[in-house]
Amino acid sequence: MASTYIEVDDEAVRAVLDRLSELGADMTPLMRAISEDMMAAVEDRFANESTPADPWVDLAASTKKAREKRGTWPGKKLQESGRLLSSIVPFYDNQEAGVGTNVIYAAIHNFGGQAGRNHSATIPARPFFVLGEDDLQRIYETADGFLDQVIQGGR
Repeated sequence: MASTYIEVDDEAVRAVLDRLSELGADMTPLMRAISEDMMAAVEDRFANESTPADPWVDLAASTKKAREKRGTWPGKKLQESGRLLSSIVPFYDNQEAGVGTNVIYAAIHNFGGQAGRNHSATIPARPFFVLGEDDLQRIYETADGFLDQVIQGGR
């Protein structure tokens, strides 16, 4: 099954992770915390219907009308059934952290593109797998706090 995920390579976070690795620390608890930080960021995207910088593109009038007929409009973008958001889960191990989904249509909603019969429908990007500066700062603080605990012998 196809998966969609984001990869972040922030130098400050990478430096802390490299230092932890040098110390021989078991980074699984840290990776779990980072994946939870990333999950919180995705949940923020859905709650606010926006990236950290821009609101998501509005739904097409035809989509709103169809959802109105089904009794699901007004409502939230990308949340008619709740399946997409509920499919997004954190993952982690000793060396990586992330969030992902196995819902096949996640990528088209995140990145935008052509969909439908003969690719005749244009789906605008409504990025939910995106981290902003505040999200990266939260991850950096999580990693930095873990590093402090390792150095002080707390883990």
